[in-house]
Amino acid sequence: MKIKVLILILVLIGLNYYFYKKSNKERNSNIELLRIISMVLIVAHHFALHGYGVNELKFSENKLILDFLSLGGKIGVNIFIIISSYYLIDKKYNVKSLLKSIYSVKIYAVLFLIVGIILKVNIEIVDIIKSVFPVIYSLYWFITGYIILYMIYPFLNIFLKGLSKEKIKLLIGICIVLYSCINVFLGATLFFSSIIWFVILYIFTYYLKMYIDLNKINHKKIIVISILMYFVLYLVVVIFDILGSKYSIFRIHMLYFARENSIFSIIIAFGLFLYFVKRSKYSSKIINYISSGTLGVYLIHENVFVRPLLYGIFIDNRELTNINFSVFFCRAVCSVILIFISCLIIGLIIDYIISILFQYINFNFIEKKLLLYKQFLIGFGNKYEK
Repeated sequence: MKIKVLILILVLIGLNYYFYKKSNKERNSNIELLRIISMVLIVAHHFALHGYGVNELKFSENKLILDFLSLGGKIGVNIFIIISSYYLIDKKYNVKSLLKSIYSVKIYAVLFLIVGIILKVNIEIVDIIKSVFPVIYSLYWFITGYIILYMIYPFLNIFLKGLSKEKIKLLIGICIVLYSCINVFLGATLFFSSIIWFVILYIFTYYLKMYIDLNKINHKKIIVISILMYFVLYLVVVIFDILGSKYSIFRIHMLYFARENSIFSIIIAFGLFLYFVKRSKYSSKIINYISSGTLGVYLIHENVFVRPLLYGIFIDNRELTNINFSVFFCRAVCSVILIFISCLIIGLIIDYIISILFQYINFNFIEKKLLLYKQFLIGFGNKYEK
């Protein structure tokens, strides 16, 4: 039985990869590789945060590993939004693409709701509602924020198109002061939210794409700065962790400077993006294929019903103090990689099935129902192009 299931999985992945190669989608594999790296950082962050509760554990030698793994979550999120913004800036508005994204998230959410029911995971009414309406009720906060960004990006383009270079620089300066200085260093919230931050990243990326000459950027220096900044951030987290042994407030907020709007996270995210976008372009079908499944990795490993099952398999808190540093390091790294690969395989299979289902959904009919909104946005897009 297990052999038959394995054969079926391999066949589905093979078919999926075959049709992906036939699709003739030429993408810059530098950027697709960065997507993969970003998702691995996000998986590592969730492994340490949800699996071990890294900000609740006492400091130890093995916890240094978890501290490092926990750093990259918000950096990975920033990179995903930067990449999306970079392409949205010149992209025509596509309602069908938006609808497919919403339907895909809904299928994932309902599918794993069913899995949760079958496996008798503890399910509350609110979880069912969120699974049936995952975008509206933010089952995945990142997806909800991204879809809102996608809905409003034509307006952002029009707004930014009407500003001079100097005014955009001033706007960026104001955003940094409000949300990366006052918000982070003084602790003021200033109505901070994910969509506000995504819009700010869009503005940063717009300026980068429209006014920064990439030929003048030394990508080797950029990557060195990004790596050094990453280790400075790690040092800050470790210091907070050590101080947390005496003052619990430091341990609770040990990832405070690893937030998405921290100056550390901003520099690292844009530094990595600039490094990869500056490299010589090439196209790898395998890298692009793996990258196409990164969203599925997120939708699976962060699902409210999958999470307790997933970390119940890979996590054993007793290991934190009962095994030596090198063994724990190998196990932690292998666990992150295994979570990524297993979710990737499952996600690619689900995506293949969804692509078949989409052939029987009349998106043109749905578009007509949204005709007024579509024409309104496309009208803005046409104005922007002129």
